Amino acid sequence: MKKRVNIFQPQFDAVLGDKTIQPWLPYSAACLWAYAQTFDDITDAWQLERLHYQRLPIDEVLDGLQEPDLCAFSCYVWNEQYNLKLAEAIKTRWPQCQIVFGGPQTGANHLGNDFIDCIVMSEGEVCFRDILRQIRDGVALEKLMRRPRMADLEIPSPYLIGLFDDIVDTAPPDTLFQTVLETSRGCPFPCTFCDWGTL
Repeated sequence: MKKRVNIFQPQFDAVLGDKTIQPWLPYSAACLWAYAQTFDDITDAWQLERLHYQRLPIDEVLDGLQEPDLCAFSCYVWNEQYNLKLAEAIKTRWPQCQIVFGGPQTGANHLGNDFIDCIVMSEGEVCFRDILRQIRDGVALEKLMRRPRMADLEIPSPYLIGLFDDIVDTAPPDTLFQTVLETSRGCPFPCTFCDWGTL
């Protein structure tokens, strides 16, 4: 039986006139699985249960999970506190589930939360692949994981491989989704008002 992974990048709904705009499609979260699924040893051992993009009540999220083996959270300022509460609730219900935090808002301060097993302090794709292999092999996760910048960004497009199809297909017919197209990664300038160059 394959292990189950859930990846969370929850957003807020927005309102435009009389229409509710669904949050951004969870591009960062989807890139993690888009990269990981290119390795046969990962897809032989793991299945992506769901990409979570909505900020739902925590009890509703818990009721929708099926004994997860790994829950990974992409954190930014607008979802950090929600993610912390949800991750703690998941760990309380399923103590064996590994909890991983990454994203721009994640820092060493998160190591103080005993329900977080690992934090990622660099680009997520390679670290996520390594995390999946470590859990599969029964190896204890590194508390703080960091890898060199990716030199090869030939990552399959989450759009083209269908990772968002279920999200779009199950949304109400008049749903307006917001999307990201990644045309570059990183920046040589460390401007204090922006995190694009922080890596």
